[in-house]
Amino acid sequence: MHVAIIMDGNRKYAEKKGLFPKIKGHIEGKKSLERLLKHWVKMEEPKYLTLYTFSLYNLKNRSSIEKKLIFKLLEMGFKQLLKRKDIYQNKIRIYFIGKKEKCPKSLQNLMSKIEEKTKYHKNKFLTFAICYDGQEEILKAFNKMIKEKVKKVDEKIIKKYLYTKELPPVDLMIRTGDEKRFSGFLLWDISYAELIFRKQTWPEYTPKMFENDLKEFKRRKRRFGK
Repeated sequence: MHVAIIMDGNRKYAEKKGLFPKIKGHIEGKKSLERLLKHWVKMEEPKYLTLYTFSLYNLKNRSSIEKKLIFKLLEMGFKQLLKRKDIYQNKIRIYFIGKKEKCPKSLQNLMSKIEEKTKYHKNKFLTFAICYDGQEEILKAFNKMIKEKVKKVDEKIIKKYLYTKELPPVDLMIRTGDEKRFSGFLLWDISYAELIFRKQTWPEYTPKMFENDLKEFKRRKRRFGK
């Protein structure tokens, strides 16, 4: 099972709680992610978890101060992830997708190190989408196919050129923050995904809510166009 989460609402949470500056909402969002991952590694399913961590749109439109803090928080979080014993005990492979070259060099090096250290893990798969946009992903794939002079294109060929080539289609997409849109997340892979939109902001999202969302998914009858 592949679950994708749009972790939205950090700034909205800060506004709701009267936190100033609003950037503090990202710090609370980091704590929420740590709680979820600690819980997820113990779960049998989902085997695949993909997180919309920082969009290419946000990279272009957020202030330099906010972006600097976000990258700093990501670096702190990934350093912690690198040292977590449960990642290695549970054989979790970690991927990073998106225009990683847009990240600070130190963050790029850290992501490469984590991917290298977990590349032989095959029990579960954790993916962070950073400086990511679904349209950019598809456009990049087609440009690469043109460059390599691919003559015949079908769904399987396109998939091989995507960032997500190692991942299965998304079964369930969850979005927090009371917004009901995809925001360019995994556009190719969510074709038949079930959708859950939560009013709670990301810092308010709990492991219990995650379990309830999985139960809701299991109650649904997927038809795949039938």
